Amino acid sequence: MRKFTYEIQGKDGAGRGFSVRGEFAHSGDFPSALVEAQRRAFFDLTQGRATYGQPGTGSCRGPYSFQKLVVETLD
Repeated sequence: MRKFTYEIQGKDGAGRGFSVRGEFAHSGDFPSALVEAQRRAFFDLTQGRATYGQPGTGSCRGPYSFQKLVVETLD
């Protein structure tokens, strides 16, 4: 299992910018880790775990537009 970090930034359905980040362990290759990071980011968004540029302004409502994706290997 390899460990990865991810950070995804984008806009929600109301046009407000958001950021989600986290870590995960993954047994697949790097390209499949990119897919896993996006899956986890979508879960974070739908569960209200996104960070918005201004507290209290995020709607956590789709459709979501991912504009920046950073995935790094920790090991």
